[in-house]
Amino acid sequence: WGPAMVGGGYAATAGVHSPSVTWLASLPLGLGAFAMIFGKHIDKISEPVRTLPKLLGKRLAKATAVTALIGQHVASLLLVRAGILPAPVLLSLLALPFETRAAVRILLTEEPPAEKPSSDVSYRGSMLPFVPAKAWPLWYVAVAGW
Repeated sequence: WGPAMVGGGYAATAGVHSPSVTWLASLPLGLGAFAMIFGKHIDKISEPVRTLPKLLGKRLAKATAVTALIGQHVASLLLVRAGILPAPVLLSLLALPFETRAAVRILLTEEPPAEKPSSDVSYRGSMLPFVPAKAWPLWYVAVAGW
């Protein structure tokens, strides 16, 4: 996701390949995509599949997803400070309070419901509410992408 999309897009538009863009500037995008895909596999942790979340265990897998969500913002900040990414990238930090208040709380403390919840249950954390009934049974991937 990260290096292929960012590096390929940069090479196609600029006409040159840049290792710093390919590997460094792609970190925030890559971490965001990683969190969503990792969340999908946390949802399937009880199934008979061999995935990294299953090998790590549910608690460590959820902490890894949270680290990726927060890490994408830390990487953005550091890359702007180093002059690799432009300052407007810092607008992504506007999402940080919503992620820490809602998505991180759900990932670290709550378990998905065993049955489909009613549609009147929702979490306010971002501009759009997270409605578990719309995401169930893919709970963690929906939260990571929210």
